[in-house]
Amino acid sequence: MFSSILSRLNFKRNLSRGLPKLNQIPIKIYNNALEQRKQIIQENGDKSFIYRWTNKINGKTYLGSTSNGKKRLNFYFDKGSLLTKKIPIYMALIKYGHDNFTFEIIKYCEPKEAVILEQTYLDKYDFDYNINVKANSILGYKHTAETLEKMKGRQNFKGKTHSAETIQGIINRANIKRQQKQLNNKIKLSKLFKKVSSDSKIIRFGSSNVLSIGIKITDILNNQSIIINSLTYASLLLCASPNFLKKIIKSKTLFSYFELNTLNNCLIERKLLISFEK
Repeated sequence: MFSSILSRLNFKRNLSRGLPKLNQIPIKIYNNALEQRKQIIQENGDKSFIYRWTNKINGKTYLGSTSNGKKRLNFYFDKGSLLTKKIPIYMALIKYGHDNFTFEIIKYCEPKEAVILEQTYLDKYDFDYNINVKANSILGYKHTAETLEKMKGRQNFKGKTHSAETIQGIINRANIKRQQKQLNNKIKLSKLFKKVSSDSKIIRFGSSNVLSIGIKITDILNNQSIIINSLTYASLLLCASPNFLKKIIKSKTLFSYFELNTLNNCLIERKLLISFEK
């Protein structure tokens, strides 16, 4: 059973995959992002483009795209906005300061081309601060994945239904937000699986209640299982609402859980099979 599921797994790319660094000559270079802030916004605020941040201290880079230059740049230069999410490039800008970063315009483009072009670069080159395999932004996200099922087939206030493409786009953004929560979660799933003995014995976690139904979490790659004695605790551990976990269990859909391996700076995706356990 596990072999058939394993063949369909899609693993997240590492922070460094051994791909070459982008050596394309930028259209514009701003060597001190802090001092040239006004110039950067003035010259690029009304444009769509592919851009790169480069840390002048350690050489690490980040590639991104925007269809709204003014909105994106104002976000980058507002410390309060950067503090709202623990994303590597945001944290680096806060830690080292904008004056220690070079900002470059790699390519100008049409708004509808921005994400497509970004994906092309991400597929060919390594960028140290990028952790997502897909070129997508989590800015402006409002809906959670759990609410999307309720939206399907419903009409909005103008009487229009959501298209399949719209629903899928919202799902993708919701999954990215859940991934960020998992990466920042103080409770690490890997630590619980380490307690599982080599003979694959299942271990229970959480306060025991004879009346409660446990949540069995199986890592299908390693064929290891743990049981969480509370749906609420399982929800906190997996960064998903109880109702969403119930739907995952009912549909027998594999659940993605992400962790950062600090030893080799690699993003790991676990594929989990979740079920009820008495």
